[in-house]
Amino acid sequence: MEYTINHEEEGPYWNRVMVNSVHDVLYAAGTLDNFKVSLFSPRYQNEDDEMSVSTITEIIEAEEEGHKAYIFKCKNGKTYLETSLGYTEDQLKNKKTLYSIAG
Repeated sequence: MEYTINHEEEGPYWNRVMVNSVHDVLYAAGTLDNFKVSLFSPRYQNEDDEMSVSTITEIIEAEEEGHKAYIFKCKNGKTYLETSLGYTEDQLKNKKTLYSIAG
């Protein structure tokens, strides 16, 4: 995740931190004014067998048999899922957008 900090003498600069949960991102969304979140995906998650980094444009919370699941939509057009039971996006229920930016 990257966010700006306004330093009194030097002006704004970008700060970068690694986050490991959707809850960290949602906390930042509620507390920081200017930030972007990128999703890093390993080779095995991509059809082209390449690692990928893209800005997350939308985070959707959903349910799968009582468990929370998350859908991450990225600026590069790819969608990634965080599910406990391996459901597909179409199988997930009660979808609710938690975070969204203009692509």
